[in-house]
Amino acid sequence: MVSMSGEGPDHTVVLRPNLSLSWRQAKALLVVVALVLAGLASGFAVVGLWTVLPLAGAEWLALAVALYVVQRRGHRMEIVSVRGGCVAVEKGCGPLRASKREFPRGWVRVHLRRSPVRGYPSRLVLAMHGEEVALGDFLAEDERRHAAKLLHRTLVRPFPDVAATAGSVRRG
Repeated sequence: MVSMSGEGPDHTVVLRPNLSLSWRQAKALLVVVALVLAGLASGFAVVGLWTVLPLAGAEWLALAVALYVVQRRGHRMEIVSVRGGCVAVEKGCGPLRASKREFPRGWVRVHLRRSPVRGYPSRLVLAMHGEEVALGDFLAEDERRHAAKLLHRTLVRPFPDVAATAGSVRRG
């Protein structure tokens, strides 16, 4: 998911993966699955098949770990902040930012590179003097193209109109 906020020369572009479940929904799913498994395993234990109980618990634990890993990966984000003459790229999960890079605005270029292998996704990078920061590896192809257009439009600053500024100068 690509979103942009800001007015005038300052902008913030936020890139994050699309999530099918929120944290609350994942917890609710785990509770429902735990209740169903506990009911089924209890029924088998009453009949005499008590070995089902630890297996049901292990199955629930595996589901909980898998959901946690998927939710943790899904809550990462990349923030590109353009403030005056500086471009800052922050990557991390939620409020915790794992890495931060800053570039001078005038030197940063946005590149959307096609993969040399057919069928593989393109790569979105911010580049300056041989240094690159990859962005949006988790985005779909059309979202990556949209992010590249937004970033390009945000980073390219039009030069002031010389004729307009010359006409506004008063001579006296």
